[in-house]
Amino acid sequence: MLRTKNINKSFSGVKVLDKVSLLVEKGKVVGLLGANGAGKTTTMRVISGFLKADSGEVIINKKKVGKGVGYKKEIGYLPEGNPLYEQMTVLEYLHFIAKMREVEEERRVKEVLEVVRDCGLLEVYEKKIDILSKGFKQRVGLASALLGSPKILILDEPTSGLDPKQRVEIRKLIKKLAREKAVLISSHILSEIEQICNEIVVIQKGEVAWSGKIKDLGKGAKKRLILIVKRGKEKSLRIGKVVGVKIKVVERSKEWRIIFEGKNKKVNLSKKALELAGKKKWEVIEMKEEKGNLEKEFLKLIK
Repeated sequence: MLRTKNINKSFSGVKVLDKVSLLVEKGKVVGLLGANGAGKTTTMRVISGFLKADSGEVIINKKKVGKGVGYKKEIGYLPEGNPLYEQMTVLEYLHFIAKMREVEEERRVKEVLEVVRDCGLLEVYEKKIDILSKGFKQRVGLASALLGSPKILILDEPTSGLDPKQRVEIRKLIKKLAREKAVLISSHILSEIEQICNEIVVIQKGEVAWSGKIKDLGKGAKKRLILIVKRGKEKSLRIGKVVGVKIKVVERSKEWRIIFEGKNKKVNLSKKALELAGKKKWEVIEMKEEKGNLEKEFLKLIK
């Protein structure tokens, strides 16, 4: 539904986007991840038409976006900071946005009421925006992005500044909206993205450092296995070399923690550990395997 191909963008000779390509399909939420200044917001502004790329393509519904503005009707955009006309009531603001998005007059009332209901604004729709909580303001921003029934939602840091309860509410709303739309959401918080998204694109210094299903991000990490054995009278453990395995021993008062790390993904750590324990006649208290840490893998990418 939404695709970018080799998007490049520079400001005053400084390149901020370098061949950024991504794909967002209907029914999916794709997370745009990266440290502050990585290029997430610039990417979203180019897609939504607020900025013009130096080169590259934005493709919506298999059609290359041209110089016109007609394609913007296909996109609902919630920018970072969520700018609103705060002296208007929620209803006044949404009617104003619907008019700007050229929603036909006979449909306007119905569509505004639909987004008010879907975004949980029924209790505040008559109130001025400036007295609303941050959570309700974010809902107003989302509601305005939905007007005109766009097929694509671009949400830049939609939970920024919200308390935990408000974050949960906005996440639920985004998941609901994604059933019928393609959603691109940016954040630098991995745990937030992990709860919302099907896939992620990691941007570092304006380049795509990694893209794919979020569950696959940590697959490249080396697995570790921890063997906990009862400590006897020995002052140290002499293990020697084990083929294909790096071993570290941590001394505790009543036990030894022996950490096995495979030098490649094919090494069977459980087999190696049990063979060693049998050979050394250790009394094993516990054995547990640690898979690649998702957060650590993300941090490696954005260094």
